[in-house]
Amino acid sequence: MSNHTQTQTLLNVEGLKTWFPVRRGIWAHTVGYVKAVDGVSFYINKGETLGLVGESGCGKTTLGRTLLGLEKAHAGRADFDGRDLLSVSRRDLRDLRRRVQIIFQDPLSSLNPRMNILDIVTEGLVEFGLLEGRREEHARRLMHDVGLEDGAIYRFPHEFSGGQRQRINIARAVSMKPDFIVCDEPVSALDVSVQAQVINLLEDLREKYNLSYLFISHDLSVVSHIADRVAVMNRGKIVEHGETKDIIDNPQDPYTKELIAAVPVPGGQ
Repeated sequence: MSNHTQTQTLLNVEGLKTWFPVRRGIWAHTVGYVKAVDGVSFYINKGETLGLVGESGCGKTTLGRTLLGLEKAHAGRADFDGRDLLSVSRRDLRDLRRRVQIIFQDPLSSLNPRMNILDIVTEGLVEFGLLEGRREEHARRLMHDVGLEDGAIYRFPHEFSGGQRQRINIARAVSMKPDFIVCDEPVSALDVSVQAQVINLLEDLREKYNLSYLFISHDLSVVSHIADRVAVMNRGKIVEHGETKDIIDNPQDPYTKELIAAVPVPGGQ
């Protein structure tokens, strides 16, 4: 967790709604909406991690995808460093694509199996004209950042373990020198023994590059190890929001209490 004494808001979300129409009949008339994200508001400061936690289907992944422009918002604002992510111009969108990155849940399906790691982690740099020096040198530095050996850049995704592939995903995300990364269940597909290593890596990179994270997870115990603050999401709404310690030690909403009760007790049966 960060120890910043001075805070500056990077992302401020107000009244965000992402609704999906329900259509019926031969003419596919809209008869209602699935309110995946329904009037959500929160903020993330520079250098901070906000944990977004809730059960599967609560809307947390849809929220992350909406911020990235992968789903269309029904209403609301998402001000990122002074620009609304939900209504940016083409010119601004290109810049925001560099500054806002994502780490997906499945480390294998999010990597192109036909590309070696050198191409994967430098593809964005080449596209945006950000490459300084030789590609190999930059790729090796990225491998060092995420704890992989230099020679990894000449190998392909299928040659790595799940934890190593997620490190490559992380390297690709930080290669663009972003300000903000959406971490969408980044450790849920990994063994428990590997999860802690990846969380520690994300923490180290946040400190090194002053990154901000939206860390999405169904597991409150995982979120509690990385998040400065926690937002609890249920049925498309944020039902509780506060400092991580306060949420864990003194939950107010019944749904939050259920999530905490479901956290395994070390050494328990």
